[in-house]
Amino acid sequence: MSGYTWVKADYSQIELRIAAWLANEPVMLQSYRSGRDLHMVTAKRVLGQETKSARPGSQDPELRAAVRGWAWHPAACGTHDFNMDIGDDEARMYHDAFFMAYPRLRQWAQGSGGSHQAHGRSVSPLGRVRHLPDGSISDKDLAHKGGAEGINHPVQSFASDMLS
Repeated sequence: MSGYTWVKADYSQIELRIAAWLANEPVMLQSYRSGRDLHMVTAKRVLGQETKSARPGSQDPELRAAVRGWAWHPAACGTHDFNMDIGDDEARMYHDAFFMAYPRLRQWAQGSGGSHQAHGRSVSPLGRVRHLPDGSISDKDLAHKGGAEGINHPVQSFASDMLS
């Protein structure tokens, strides 16, 4: 059509990049600055492997895929999506190792969750407010979901704001 142009944009790992920025997580930020693939860096850090080969072009697709979901869903750890057969104890171990590798990300997430529980809302970096269930409600699943959404909201909202 005349007067219109199609644009294809790759917002590679935009939410991870935003989370790294919000948490001011130095390892994640340095990985991005140096052009490393954060999924590979993370997989190697969590598994205790050297990270020198975590550069574009040196990716192990299975190792890279395994890292997705480790951080936020410790019981599932993305195992269903990637045909991984691990139990809850091993999933918890990966989850804990992830946050040991990125301690500022954990601090930021705990601060966001705590803020949500205290105020019943989550606020994005540009001020967008999302009202969420109170963390003290008796339905544990709903309280956990609200906590996760309270942590995710600033990241996802900021990504949305950037694309608007």
